[in-house]
Amino acid sequence: FTEHFKAGLGGVVVGQRQGDAANSYQLPGYARLDAMAAYVQPIGKTRLTAQINVNNLLDKEYFTGSTSWLPTANIGAPISAMGSLKLEY
Repeated sequence: FTEHFKAGLGGVVVGQRQGDAANSYQLPGYARLDAMAAYVQPIGKTRLTAQINVNNLLDKEYFTGSTSWLPTANIGAPISAMGSLKLEY
């Protein structure tokens, strides 16, 4: 957006896949939306960046995979956010 403010939007798309090696069940496909926003502030010769990342922005339930020894699916993480500060010198 500007020299100091940055934003991004991205996605992960996974198609339907087999749940186990015997092909006895399928895991459904899913799409997940992620976003980020950052503010960059120059301080003399250094640069400070404050950033926040949000994963699964729409808080959708999805399955990341399954276990090989039990017919169970692993549920993906709900909406989550992580902030960071970075100082470059």
